[in-house]
Amino acid sequence: MPVFMNGDKISNGDHCDDTASSSIKTTTSIETEQTIFDDDNEDLVWYFSYGSNMNPEVFEKKRGIKCRDFKVCKVPGYVLTFAEAILPYIEPAFCTCLKRSALPDSCSDKDTRPDIHGVAFLINKLQYEHMLLTEGGWGYQEYRTDPFWNIGHYGEEEIECVPIQPEYSNNNCSSSITNTTSQETETPTSFKALTLVGFFGVRQHYEGNASKRYCDLVNIGAEASGLPTAYREYLKERHPAFEPPRCRWSLFAKLIFMFMAFPIFFFEIGSLQLCISLNNRKMKRRKQKKSASATTKRRQRFEDVLRPPWIVLKICFFYRTMVLERVVSTLLFDWCKFPNGFRNNTADSKKWQ
Repeated sequence: MPVFMNGDKISNGDHCDDTASSSIKTTTSIETEQTIFDDDNEDLVWYFSYGSNMNPEVFEKKRGIKCRDFKVCKVPGYVLTFAEAILPYIEPAFCTCLKRSALPDSCSDKDTRPDIHGVAFLINKLQYEHMLLTEGGWGYQEYRTDPFWNIGHYGEEEIECVPIQPEYSNNNCSSSITNTTSQETETPTSFKALTLVGFFGVRQHYEGNASKRYCDLVNIGAEASGLPTAYREYLKERHPAFEPPRCRWSLFAKLIFMFMAFPIFFFEIGSLQLCISLNNRKMKRRKQKKSASATTKRRQRFEDVLRPPWIVLKICFFYRTMVLERVVSTLLFDWCKFPNGFRNNTADSKKWQ
């Protein structure tokens, strides 16, 4: 597979340390600060992130993943949008990546919105699988287009990334990191990477407004990673945070949706968190038992990685699509005309629907 490569390369830049100054010192410091998901015997893969995973607080601390290298880049032919999620008023939307051609013709900026920008992280296959397990799709993203095995959420796709020159807000951080990557950015060469794509659910509504919590993660990550200033301004102006309506009807609709969505959180999210916890323990034991003569045998995809039972996720998928989306969302927002819980009720947002 073209996105995988030998695991000998170590980073010469460092999005993946807590501070830029500590990251530029030596590559040795990067090798010693391993997490439980490091494995020098694993092949490496480029993973392109465009949402909250650009934020070091999420990718490094919450996900527990430390990259070997990173590149700020864009993906020609693909665009960013915020797809409607399953919890209006609370977490109304999340970032997703789409082919420009997948946007409907009614989208007024279909041909003019910028190509999606983000950060490509060089991580090993075990780290990548852990990342898939913690993202929508819960490790089954490869089956997103399969009519039987599909459980919704994100799909997995190979894309062509083009490196670009980072633009950091902090001058000191900019000068130190830019020097380590200047040779690569002077003659950018495209490379293959894997990323998460697609609409969510059956309604497939785009251009929702994410919660302030999520928007802050994306904007902070975009700035910390050195995405171009113009693109960061585009994120803030074109995709503002959701502003919850302040009326009793919106509160009533939110309570109804939360009550109806409870089975999803109990079974789907509950089984996911249990699997993540068990995998963390397994990886810790594996690292403790790992000897200097560890085998270099190539592992299979999701080998020794516990995923939530597919049948549980499939049942939850039917519940999401048939009950929450087709019935509850249609009843509340299309028939009863409750305040929209997925996007801001402004003239500007209506224009972009």
